[in-house]
Amino acid sequence: MSSLPHARISNIDASEVLAMDGVIDILMADEEFTFPAPQESILTNEPMFVGRPILAVSAVDETTAADAIERIRFDFEPLPFTV
Repeated sequence: MSSLPHARISNIDASEVLAMDGVIDILMADEEFTFPAPQESILTNEPMFVGRPILAVSAVDETTAADAIERIRFDFEPLPFTV
């Protein structure tokens, strides 16, 4: 999930996570099925609010998925935003 109110994801490093026991796969915004307008995708590479989903982790259980999410490294490019 995004930790910034508006940003562009420049890099996602999930190599450590994909090697973890119990992690099945990771789904990123570029790989997600796109919906016709006016619906928008669930995942994004340009989050517009804190907490917007960036990727999804599939694992054998919730604890493994939560541990995996904590180990993923993101490079964010902060973008302007208004309140």
